[in-house]
Amino acid sequence: MVELKEVSFSFGSRQVLSEIDLTIAPGVIYGLFGQNGAGKTSMLKLVCGSLFPKTGSVTILKKDSTERNCSVMSDIFLLPEDIAEYHGSGKSFTRYYAPLYKKFDYADYHNYLKWFEVDECDQLHYLSLGAQKKFLLSFALACNCRLTLLDEPTNGLDITSKSILRKVLLAWINDDRAIIISSHQARELNNIVDHVLILRQHRLVFSDSIAVIQERYNFGHSNHDLKERALFSKRVPHGFAYISAAEQNGDSDVDIELLYEAVLTGKVQ
Repeated sequence: MVELKEVSFSFGSRQVLSEIDLTIAPGVIYGLFGQNGAGKTSMLKLVCGSLFPKTGSVTILKKDSTERNCSVMSDIFLLPEDIAEYHGSGKSFTRYYAPLYKKFDYADYHNYLKWFEVDECDQLHYLSLGAQKKFLLSFALACNCRLTLLDEPTNGLDITSKSILRKVLLAWINDDRAIIISSHQARELNNIVDHVLILRQHRLVFSDSIAVIQERYNFGHSNHDLKERALFSKRVPHGFAYISAAEQNGDSDVDIELLYEAVLTGKVQ
């Protein structure tokens, strides 16, 4: 679906991403994690063709990203973290932008609005950040694009809306679609993502499926620190959370937040 080969990107002299190799496959929900300034947003924009690599190449749906092919662009949706202010109702927004997406489904759109409890007749610039985000998530999913990119989608959402979003994403994904979710809230994506991507110091230092992670590592909790046998551990309420090498094929639930911290400290490669 999308392939990045030896991609590097910079703003002037400031390096943002270095030598990224990545293939995005359909039917997968990817979680993209990294510290502030690690290059997550730039990577999403490279993946969807909003930015072009300084070196290397990006191929999107078999087309070079620099072509900005109209058919390809109409099958990609990027929901940015920072929402541009739109002066008008949700209904006028949809009337203006929905025709740009060839698979936009109005029935799906109204169902999502109902689930998120958003009224499309409301003026978007008067809504809270969370309400605006829920409207745009409804629109994004109704586009039914093959590639959907969500940059910090849970920012501003209340607990109920986050739960609804998780259920909707799991129901929405199919063998012809891919989702990449960039987030600082790793714990919120537990049991949602199929593949974990971690950026550190402008490089992609970790890329593995949840299935492979479960085969290689065991995630657990102990009353005492297991320094001798654990690859990584940290103090948590009522004891220690740890990652150890799986002695057999593991089946413990993956703690993405713990994994992320272990990767950043170099304890897990």
